[in-house]
Formats: sequence, C-alpha cells, structure tokens
Amino acid sequence: MATLTRGFGTSHSPLLSIPPGLWSEWTKFRDYPNRALLDNQGIVRTYPELAATVQDRFFSEIQPEVILERYSSCQRAIGRLAAEIDRSGIDTLIILGDDQVGEVFDPSNMPAIYIYCGEEVLNRHCDPSPDLPDAVNIGRWGSAGDRDRHYPVAQELAVHLVSQLVEGGFDIAQGKELPKEKNIGHAFGFVINRLIPHRALPIVPIMINSYFPPNQPTPMRCFSLGQALRRAVESFPPSWKVGIMASGGWSHFVVDEEIDRLTLSALSEKRTRDLINLPIERLNSGTSEIRNWIAAGAAFEDLELEWIDYIPCYRSEAGTGLGAAFAVWR
Repeated sequence: MATLTRGFGTSHSPLLSIPPGLWSEWTKFRDYPNRALLDNQGIVRTYPELAATVQDRFFSEIQPEVILERYSSCQRAIGRLAAEIDRSGIDTLIILGDDQVGEVFDPSNMPAIYIYCGEEVLNRHCDPSPDLPDAVNIGRWGSAGDRDRHYPVAQELAVHLVSQLVEGGFDIAQGKELPKEKNIGHAFGFVINRLIPHRALPIVPIMINSYFPPNQPTPMRCFSLGQALRRAVESFPPSWKVGIMASGGWSHFVVDEEIDRLTLSALSEKRTRDLINLPIERLNSGTSEIRNWIAAGAAFEDLELEWIDYIPCYRSEAGTGLGAAFAVWR
C-alpha cells in the first residue's frame, strides 16, 4: 500500500519571483487599479481608500532594506523547500491548489473540487511582452517558466483518488484533458517551475475552489477532504511514497498578519478546532487559499511539522502584499 511520507506547503505569488527593486512597479500595476481590495475586516476598498485608512502604519515595512531582507528570506525558503522535495524519496506529489482568473475554468463551470486525471498537464510559458512592465513579465516567469512543459501526471493514483473520495461522500469533478488553449495554472506551475524544475516527478493536481462563491468549500469541508485524501492515498495498492503539497496563500492582496498567525499557530500545534474555525469572512480574495493549507494540515495529522516559515511581505504604504508561508512535514 502507498504511504503518505512527506508534506509540504508553499505560497505561489508572482511577488516571490520579482526582484525587490521592482515591487513598487508591481504595486502600481496590480494594486493601484484594483477596486476590490479587502481590508482586514473584509471590507471592499479601492487602493486610495485603503491607504487613507491605514495612514502611515506600514511606512517602516516598505523600506528598501526591509523589502530586500524579506525577499531574500523567501528565496532561502524556496531553496530549502526544493531541496527537501528533492531528497524526500517520494514517487509522486499531490498538489492542493486552486484555479484563478479563468486559467482552467470560467463562470460557465466552476467545480468545488476537481482532480486532473490525464497522462500529463501543460505548463505553458509566456513570452515577455514589451507592453507590460518588467515586474509583470518577470512575475509570470515564476509560474510559467521560459518554455512549455508537458508535465507527467500520476494518472493511476489520480483516478484512484477520485473513486475513493466519491465513495467517501465527496462530489468530485474530474477531467483527462484541459480545455483548448488552457494550461494548468499558476498554483501548480509555481511548484513545477520553482520547486521541481529539474525533475519529472509525477504530480496529481487537485483544485479546491477557494476563490469563487457561492460553492467555496468551508474550512470544515476542507479539513474533512484532507482526512479523506490521506485515507485514499493509504488505500492505493502500489507501495509508493507519496507527498502532498499545499500551494497558495497566506494573506493577500492585503497582508493580514492576524489571520496568518492564527493559521500558523493552528498548524504548528495541531489545533484542529482553530483551523476549522478560522473566520470564514476573512478567507476571501487571495487569503482564501488558506483553505488549501487546511486540507493539507488534515492530511498531515500523522506527520510531524519539521519546519515552517512565515514572512509578511508588504509592498506598499497601503499594506498590500503577501503573507508568505513555507513548510515541511515528515
């Protein structure tokens, strides 16, 4: 039988691939025109409204030396995570991610939980565009790379997971090919391009609809999914060593250190009740990807947390940015 031997977690923001000197350029492109930034109370605000609300609270957080240190800390964490995967000895990696901005799905069809069961997935690269700022082109590289990659999928395991989860009471959407002109999306592309760039480690992409209401799985449902996923892995006949990766989050596009630290302590101390009771009204926008970590944390109940790193990466005076997180369980 297969064994879940390793657990991993990573954020996957373009900010993790953009040099610190270009963070302000990314802010101008990404945040200034954004009319739906959620503050730490879940209130929708424009960038000027958000900046006026916080006043000079984050001025010290966006000094060049602070941004450089946090960027460097993220790069060290990504390097450590890649090395941990490389020496883990796992035969396959299940990635718990999500779909955004029509990368795979669109409003005509938005499944709550989807497992890709094809033989391979396409991680499509993006050629740099002279019409876009350098920060955007470099940020795209983080998940798309500089060439198309047809990446192997552990198809037999993927099909097994679908059947076992359905038997366990989960309504699972599945597909063996992506819609025409689509690719697997940056939640998975970041893992492929930044964490396993020189390997062909078969993956199983699982998409949890964290972003788009009204069918976002609740924290409780995500936790139950993680528990069922572990049981499904352990019932897989081949004696594979399996790893699971949570891809996404934590807080963004506005940094919310409070919700991040609640998640950090709940995962670190295996406090199930705290994980499933995270305030759902604050698990929206990018912060919604904490749901992927809740599912992973449930799957890792029998593993020990070896290392976790949390880095609040502010990029603007308005408090926009990323609560970056990285972790290893064994």
